[in-house]
Amino acid sequence: MRKILIIIMGIVMTFAMCSCGSDEPEQTALTYNDIQAEQLDDGGVVYTVVYGIDAEDTEQWSGHFTNAEVLQTAVDGIKACMNRDDWTDNSVVYGKDSNGVTMYSYGDDGMDGNYTQIRFYQVGIFDRAYDLQDELKQ
Repeated sequence: MRKILIIIMGIVMTFAMCSCGSDEPEQTALTYNDIQAEQLDDGGVVYTVVYGIDAEDTEQWSGHFTNAEVLQTAVDGIKACMNRDDWTDNSVVYGKDSNGVTMYSYGDDGMDGNYTQIRFYQVGIFDRAYDLQDELKQ
């Protein structure tokens, strides 16, 4: 009887430990709701990647690329644009929240275009630029 009780307790503890884990992977980036594209006269395209958050709420968007979720969100959004059929080498990408507040930009540094950095914005104001390593390579 004692052996049966020990076996049953072992089985119950095994099931209890298995039920603690979650089947859902931890979210590592925000997903976008929409990508809008505007053709330019020079053949380029301006993409706006729209996220369903409030970027002025620093709990939802810190704007610092040192946060892995922030960096991965921008990289995923830019890659989604690069994989579109209408992507050109002089395209520009803006990540914006549902209110139109800029979260990040790629290919536009206010001058001729910069394809070596992602510019991050905190509450819609430029904060820091991240120098790309190889994150956007396909």
